[in-house]
Amino acid sequence: MSHWAAGKLSLKCSIKVLEKALINIMPEWKDYIKVDPNAGLTIRDMSNKESSGFNIAIPKNAPGMRWCDLGFKRSGDGTWSITIDKAGVPYKLGSNPDGKIKQEVGRMKSIAQAISNGFEYTQGMSGDSVEIDIIVPVGEQYKITA
Repeated sequence: MSHWAAGKLSLKCSIKVLEKALINIMPEWKDYIKVDPNAGLTIRDMSNKESSGFNIAIPKNAPGMRWCDLGFKRSGDGTWSITIDKAGVPYKLGSNPDGKIKQEVGRMKSIAQAISNGFEYTQGMSGDSVEIDIIVPVGEQYKITA
């Protein structure tokens, strides 16, 4: 019995951002992820059946993967779809890959905005969540004096 599933992610980002987010979630995949902006990648399910037209593919021999490859396709509107065997992906990606990837892209976006504005930031964990504090300098006119 196959757990193979395909679905649309509620995520719009570039291929580079998605690749970086996947590497941040699973650093062990860095040397395994295949990327093709022209959607020329093929993935295989556990019965070795091929599906083609993918922009990002992670093979089943990547750390933490079992049984099937993992694939991402970019739509014309910039959103992504995923083809996955949820039983065959690492727990770090979780049973909700859409939420996990969106969370990581959001974290990356927050840090990029802080850096581009010249702000400092700190980052830490609060339970299962990542907490980011952005230190925004306050102008003289807003400082409280006693």
